[in-house]
Amino acid sequence: MHNAQLGLVLKRFYPRKQALSVLFANHGKQTIIADPLPMGQRLWPGTIIACSLDGLDKPVVFARDIELLAVPLQQDLQSISWLHQMLELCYYLLPPSAPAEEVFSMLYRSFSLFSKTRLPKQDVHALRQLCRGKLLTLLDFHPEPWLKPGLELFTQCLRESVDFKVPPAVDWQQQIQPWTLVDRLARLDAWIMHCLQCHPQGRLVRAHAGASSQMRKEKDGTTPRQ
Repeated sequence: MHNAQLGLVLKRFYPRKQALSVLFANHGKQTIIADPLPMGQRLWPGTIIACSLDGLDKPVVFARDIELLAVPLQQDLQSISWLHQMLELCYYLLPPSAPAEEVFSMLYRSFSLFSKTRLPKQDVHALRQLCRGKLLTLLDFHPEPWLKPGLELFTQCLRESVDFKVPPAVDWQQQIQPWTLVDRLARLDAWIMHCLQCHPQGRLVRAHAGASSQMRKEKDGTTPRQ
């Protein structure tokens, strides 16, 4: 495909209007109309697509030659909730049309990581919370000193997960343990909530920082360590 653009579907507005919000690596967040229109009905939040864009300098952007590269396969409640949290953060907090290569790359690799990981559920939950924190730092929020080691750990985990044939430099299951503790997760939640309260659009994010507290009540074996 000539000049194909990679995109992540953030939100669909069907049936109210035939449009979608898509995050592109090179062109940031765009509201697009699928051409042909029926193709848009197949695109759901979390879908990775490749397409050509027409009208980036006009009020209406058309996406043509759309190819589905990956679709969300989350099956449990915690995975679905986390996915929608990440998409909502991007939809409400990213400015339109601003280049977002680093954000797109982090999300793309994170979705791949969590679809392949075999870590225990409580460890995956902690990594997902750190992933939310990492996303906020890419949206220009400044992490507190106590949080920086956790974000560095997640970044290194993400970097090494690209090649699963190479043995990891550290034992992730051992390194992630401090971040599975209830008090550490509560502190991380509080920081995320503070970030949302400071952002003009933060009040619109429904899947906010209280999510991990609610997840502890889910009977799926994800209860954080005391």
